[in-house]
Amino acid sequence: METDTVVQEQDTNSVPEAPEASVPETPAQSIINSDGSFNEGWTDDEGLAKRFTSLEGLTGAYRNLERMMSTEKMPIPREDSPEDVWDYAYNRMGRPENAGDYELEKPEDLASEEMWDEDQVGQFKEFAHKLGLSQRQASALVKYQLDMTGQGLEQVRAGHEATLEAAQQDLAKDWGNDYDANLELAQKAANVLDPEIVEDPVLANNPKLLKALAKVGQMMGEGRLKAGRDIMRPVVDVDAEIRAITIDEDPSNPWTAAYKSGSHPDHLKAVNYVQSLYKRKYPEE
Repeated sequence: METDTVVQEQDTNSVPEAPEASVPETPAQSIINSDGSFNEGWTDDEGLAKRFTSLEGLTGAYRNLERMMSTEKMPIPREDSPEDVWDYAYNRMGRPENAGDYELEKPEDLASEEMWDEDQVGQFKEFAHKLGLSQRQASALVKYQLDMTGQGLEQVRAGHEATLEAAQQDLAKDWGNDYDANLELAQKAANVLDPEIVEDPVLANNPKLLKALAKVGQMMGEGRLKAGRDIMRPVVDVDAEIRAITIDEDPSNPWTAAYKSGSHPDHLKAVNYVQSLYKRKYPEE
């Protein structure tokens, strides 16, 4: 049996494929310089590029963000949030647990003792707690109020001093060499008519009133008002008035409270008034 042998002829015209040439990869340019700063154009975000110019600044901001996010979160109340939500927020922001826990101490350098009233301080604590103020906020508000009040008092005092100086200049001009003598006559008349005139800075510095009192004092010294002197006094039952103020401590009498309390702003006026009553009762002593 004859075996056929198939001979495959090689195609002498075929060209073998050449291997693909490998292209060397270009290393990516680093966005960080050797000193840790970022290269210009390291990000397309202009705001981010201005805020962070170095790797250190960027990582520091991230660490701060991590610390902030790791703390317990506090919801921000809305206007219509219930009271318990607001209370939770206020307490987290530093509000004392109770209104009485605010530490508000009386300053030692007050312009006037009348600027500090413990009852009003207590009322402020209640109001501050209702508003949700922290200790720091409440203390700052109290300091601000006291500073403003002190400045106001200083302005009032300066105004009184200016008024007094102007009044003295006017009287000195009109009275000349008789200034001291006329002022003494005015003082004498005021003590008889109404001791409060001397204590009132507005009345005591009024040139027209002082001139009128000086004339009355002069007439009293000349004896022209001796007989009718009591007519110019308020009609008062001296004994009853003294008893009501000093013994019975009648609260309906306008002088009782001022006479009893040494810290009352009108205490000195009340004492002078009572003394004038005793002088009426015992004119010879």
